Amino acid sequence: MILTTWSTSSSNVLYPYCFGVLGAFFGPLLMLLAFFVSWKITKWTVQAAIATRSETFGDLGSALLGWYGRILFEGSQILFQQLFLPVAIILVAGACQSLGGIEKYENGVPTDVSNTADSFGACNGNIVILFVLISWGLIQISRELENVTAIAYVTCILMVIMTLAMVIEAFTVTYPILDANSTNTINTITTNNKYELFVGQGNHPERYQWANVFSAIGTFVYSCLPSCIVVETMATLKPSDRVHMGKVVDGSFVAYAVIYLAAGLPLIVQWGGDLPEPVTNVFDNSFAGVVVKLVLIAGTLLDFVLASTTVNRFVMRWLVPNYNYQLWNVKNAKIWALYSIPSSLLAVCMALFIPKLQSLTGLLNSIAGATLQITAVPLGLAMTTNAEVIKVLLGDDEEVRKRNKQKYICIAGYGICFTALIFIAACYDIGTTNYVAKGNETFWCDIVGA
Repeated sequence: MILTTWSTSSSNVLYPYCFGVLGAFFGPLLMLLAFFVSWKITKWTVQAAIATRSETFGDLGSALLGWYGRILFEGSQILFQQLFLPVAIILVAGACQSLGGIEKYENGVPTDVSNTADSFGACNGNIVILFVLISWGLIQISRELENVTAIAYVTCILMVIMTLAMVIEAFTVTYPILDANSTNTINTITTNNKYELFVGQGNHPERYQWANVFSAIGTFVYSCLPSCIVVETMATLKPSDRVHMGKVVDGSFVAYAVIYLAAGLPLIVQWGGDLPEPVTNVFDNSFAGVVVKLVLIAGTLLDFVLASTTVNRFVMRWLVPNYNYQLWNVKNAKIWALYSIPSSLLAVCMALFIPKLQSLTGLLNSIAGATLQITAVPLGLAMTTNAEVIKVLLGDDEEVRKRNKQKYICIAGYGICFTALIFIAACYDIGTTNYVAKGNETFWCDIVGA
């Protein structure tokens, strides 16, 4: 449950866009292939952690490659969680605006929002700051993350409800036809909005821009990152139970595939391939639509608090190594509050000045996600001198060991190439997005608000 909720919370709303760009057949096929690679790497991670008796992902990096391994493993792990924070903010801001009647669509037609233009929710800068203030308050009482099993069960149940509500929305609501001034990822959605089986089919030049394709592929990393917490999760088990962690990984990957296929395919079949990221931007405030948005807000709020707290604890470990997390008094609270400001402040700045979700997820997937989930462990296995790891994962026979090393190097190379492509696409997307105010629009509310 913990591995499942870590990856799926808020990710399912990205899959209609992903499958719309990559195709109703090619998208799921590519997803399953990408997940197969991630599944193998996660299993290697579990085996290496057991062999080295590692308690954290950083410990595993240190056991494989020494100090440089700790920097690579722990650095990508913490950086991913920091870069996730502005993604969470943008997701929540869009859902709140939609619930408040901003950018609302009814019966397939955009509603007149002129009466809400001056409202508090019309400017997503207001929602960004309000959300972070609420989250920052929750962070003050969330110093310890050891016991999250109950939360994981609740969140998984909510994700199932959310996915079912998305399917209901697809079959009960007419798809909104967006105009050329839409603020969604794909600027123009025409009546020629049918879905295709493969990427590049049909006359959809906006949909199949190379940056959109790479962004959609990057979703497979963002939505499948068990390596980020699998070692820490396994460390909470009794040593005799850790040998069963491979089955846990298997179950979580089955859950990923089922949830994402159920969330993505019905919507593109019913509404076509030109869908925004996230798809909730065009959900009606119907019963199902409201359920999806409320669960998205609740799940993302929880993820924000967990990720931010993890980053803050990392900072505290280096700057205040003797901090007592169990001591509750005013002095201790002030210290925690002070050191929890930087991560939230950086997240606000990124959400306001790089407000396009596609750009943020591209940076997240390339800079940290692909390194964390794909590159780090195979690279560590290929270069390690740790005798226990070599025995378990490379083999005693010299020829077998050589072939396994070549396999790990190939997978690490794949991860490095993936990182470069997604990063280039993210930079291109940021560079070609118009963040400059036009006419009577204001930068803060109309451009940042987009």
